[in-house]
Amino acid sequence: MNQLLMVFIKDSSKYPVKTRLKTSIGKNKSIWVYNQILKKTVLVLKNIKTDIAVFHYNSIISKNPFKNFSKWNKIQIGRTLGEKISNAFNWGFEKGYKKIIIIGSDLWDLNEEIINKGFLELNNNKVVIGPSIDGGYYLLGLNQKMPKIFEGIKWGTQSVLAETLKLLKHEPYFLPELNDIDTFEDLITNPSLFEIYNNNFK
Repeated sequence: MNQLLMVFIKDSSKYPVKTRLKTSIGKNKSIWVYNQILKKTVLVLKNIKTDIAVFHYNSIISKNPFKNFSKWNKIQIGRTLGEKISNAFNWGFEKGYKKIIIIGSDLWDLNEEIINKGFLELNNNKVVIGPSIDGGYYLLGLNQKMPKIFEGIKWGTQSVLAETLKLLKHEPYFLPELNDIDTFEDLITNPSLFEIYNNNFK
């Protein structure tokens, strides 16, 4: 197996999650939304036929939902999100993987087909990007180290993707644009998740 899927997650019982969503619906509801998306991510990744490395924020979740099928469980290392992502890619390539994809755990619409397409396109493209509607990206795939593309990025802003593209030396392959669930507007524009939310908090 020469390909690796990396996923960044947080323990919502210890660390802040969905901070922008929290301002609209409160802490408990925003944690609930995060955990629903995390559960759906677990279901998707169970079907992926590739090695999986889960990168935990500061500490490994005691009830790690990925433990039965993830090959690696690591701690995110770095001061900024960019350093953490760069270090994760460096670790993966040093382990001998030739194609690496990284995702987060806040995308309700993520599916097996998107991830498999990402790996497939890394055969002929050095960079694969899954752009998100908010100006960032939900998926990044590389087939070689590119530490420079994570430097100087204003993480958590609408300019993440644009800034990243300026740093790339290679034309990326773009996967379909999808919507991260970061705000209440994101939630209400995702009918299936919003229906579950409404049914739970009637």
